Amino acid sequence: MQDELFALPSPLSALSSPEIQDLPCRPSKIVCNYESPETGEITWISLTFSNRYAVKITNGFACDLEALRQMYGKVIDRGETKWFKEIKSNMVNNAGMSVELKHLGVYFDDDSLYEFICGSFHASIGTSSDDSASEP
Repeated sequence: MQDELFALPSPLSALSSPEIQDLPCRPSKIVCNYESPETGEITWISLTFSNRYAVKITNGFACDLEALRQMYGKVIDRGETKWFKEIKSNMVNNAGMSVELKHLGVYFDDDSLYEFICGSFHASIGTSSDDSASEP
């Protein structure tokens, strides 16, 4: 079963193109924003995948349609997929590592499917008037 961890708060067609950032110590972050039609205020969304061991980015045209439907505008825990099991096995065999990991994925409108094998996930949302708006 695939659990929803976060739903993007805006119609996906209103979001800027997602930008992926690799940060020190293995987190990956996806940042995007949208403008409120009512106020014109910019709202940013930051999705952080921490303790990241693997990343896969697949063009939407090359993805399984059911997977795209499930992850459209949502961060989903995909469970123990074939790719997840392969990464975990490699970590045990190559480095003797056994850590708690998740296979998470999100799909943006007319873009790519982003998948991460990581330890944790955190979402942040802010507006241009927030003190924390500089986070992304």
